[in-house]
Amino acid sequence: RAPPSRLPFMAKEFERLEICVARSAKRGWPVTTARHWARKYPDLFTLKDLHHTRTQPDYHFPEWALAVHLRRRHGFWSLLKYSFRGDSWKAERVTRLLGRRRAAWLVSSVTRHHAQPPDLLVFDPRAWKPVFFAEAKGEGDSMRRNQRIFFALLQERLRIPVRIYRVRGGLGEVIKYGIISDPSL
Repeated sequence: RAPPSRLPFMAKEFERLEICVARSAKRGWPVTTARHWARKYPDLFTLKDLHHTRTQPDYHFPEWALAVHLRRRHGFWSLLKYSFRGDSWKAERVTRLLGRRRAAWLVSSVTRHHAQPPDLLVFDPRAWKPVFFAEAKGEGDSMRRNQRIFFALLQERLRIPVRIYRVRGGLGEVIKYGIISDPSL
């Protein structure tokens, strides 16, 4: 069955938002920025997350910047790379947030659909409930066809919206798609 292009709880297929981060944060990636954010936000980043920034230094900046932005701006917590097997800490939290059946479906669907889930599972730590999934796209990165299909299926199956964020470096505040970014990230 083909996933729907629009779901009742979404204004559009995927909500697209933009945040702008300070150039100094991007320039310091991953050595100083990742270490600073990991120390400042231990509720967001694990030692495995920090290790990924060192072994893959050209990746992960957009999702880290977005997780910090959502934490500072809205108080939301995020799980990064939450579908990786072998991370019991994240597996426990995903199961607690989604329930056993939905968490199992999410992990198994990655192989079945040949697409990674969105970068972040964003949740409210006070209610311990998922708020949305977030996909962070850096400059020059775009949505692939299999991501669009999988994200629509994910929204339909789990009934949790997916938001797509464009993360770019710059100075000052950017107002686009209804969100004001925080330049001091």
